[in-house]
Amino acid sequence: MTEVLTNQRLRLRMVNVATDRIMYVSVGGANGKLVAYDGMPVAQPEDFETLVFGPAQRADLIVDVTAESNEAVQITLHERDESFVIAEIPVSGSGTSANRGVIAALPPNPASFLEDVSDALTVPLVMEGGAMGGLRQGTFNGQVMSANELVQEGQIWTFNGVAGLPENPLAAVTRGDIVRIQMQNDTVFPHAMHLHGTHFQEVLPNGSLGPLRDTILVDRIETREIAFVADNPGDWLFHCHMLSHQAAGMKTWLSVA
Repeated sequence: MTEVLTNQRLRLRMVNVATDRIMYVSVGGANGKLVAYDGMPVAQPEDFETLVFGPAQRADLIVDVTAESNEAVQITLHERDESFVIAEIPVSGSGTSANRGVIAALPPNPASFLEDVSDALTVPLVMEGGAMGGLRQGTFNGQVMSANELVQEGQIWTFNGVAGLPENPLAAVTRGDIVRIQMQNDTVFPHAMHLHGTHFQEVLPNGSLGPLRDTILVDRIETREIAFVADNPGDWLFHCHMLSHQAAGMKTWLSVA
């Protein structure tokens, strides 16, 4: 098992590899900053306490060990009224006593970063279905079905009224276009929305743009917006990374020509 020293600086990469579970995670025995989401460095390292990960979400942390010798850096999972230590990194002694100073931002990756989305193509995506979701009907394999008929097909979620991968893309765009997707979650479940082929930025309520990432957690009865430059030609899956949700209808695609 890897052992570390007090005051040693570490880079930790957290990945939620669960199929459906949202993770609430904290780090004990170390202090530091979040430096990347989903493999994409943030412009300014961020403070963190409890990290929230939907399936497929990642975060890179740079931390300095504060635990003493014979203690440990602990990764703790928080579940309602209980907490569980899910990983430990033993501390075997003391390293440097000098302050390591400010945690600098990582070099940016070569990716398209937006500052203005006023000319973006706006695409709506309405999520419906699931238990207590009130879904009345949807289209599956080109056929309009009642909610009961969809259940018989193993399809209980829809995007814009369609369950499963539709014949036509959510959007067909030209390389270099700016795309803005408004995701309206009309269900009582959160969904970890994951876009293949590129990274996006969240359009925040004040109109500013968040850091680059490829997965975003859209909470129940919540609307969130993302925007990106369609700079990677191909047909790209856009789906909920709660894989049981994906299998039961929550998937679509975008075409970049």
